Amino acid sequence: MAEADGRDGAQGSDSSQAAPLDAEESSRANLYALCASLLLHSPDGALLRFLSEATPETATPLGNPLHDALGKLAAATGITPPDVIRDEFDALFISTGTPVINPYASVYLTGFMNGRPLTLLRAELAQFGLGRVAGRGEAEDHLGVLCEIMRVLIGSEHLRQPLWRQRAFFFRHIHPWHALCLSQIRQTAGATFYGCVAEFIHTFLDIEAQAFSIDQPARQAGETS
Repeated sequence: MAEADGRDGAQGSDSSQAAPLDAEESSRANLYALCASLLLHSPDGALLRFLSEATPETATPLGNPLHDALGKLAAATGITPPDVIRDEFDALFISTGTPVINPYASVYLTGFMNGRPLTLLRAELAQFGLGRVAGRGEAEDHLGVLCEIMRVLIGSEHLRQPLWRQRAFFFRHIHPWHALCLSQIRQTAGATFYGCVAEFIHTFLDIEAQAFSIDQPARQAGETS
């Protein structure tokens, strides 16, 4: 997993006097953090309570589809016992052999773990001053880790990146394969709670892709400046 923040030991070139995040950027960072947590670990009691209480009125106002997906996830959380959710996570993502879902870019883009997508990703992360946390089992091209990296690129005081860099990272490392992975989760037998998780994450990432595509010429001009 990538270092989550400059305070954790990663070094970046951003100034520590970065301007405070506005409400929209803070909400985006929080949503990426939520996606990362749901994909990397079975949710603990605190996260389950948060999800069960989430409603369109308390959610970030990024569009009705996201509110609908969050509402379904909240409803699923409220009716699914925590031990069932934990067992579902383990059945999908944890295995002594090959898990049912292997949410890595290398797997979905090349068919193999630790492929060229991971090599290219690591080179780009090094430019940002990000690296893998010692002792973490997930490679950096895990979809949950990529969501955590996006949170850092948006919200880290030290490693925050401009919007055009966020966009380039998203379309290079997440967009080409996330829909296939999340659709597979939704279609897996027994993925009741995590089917709702996948729908929520898919909806959010689709909204991100649409937002990044707005005013694309201006952003491309920023990339060449």
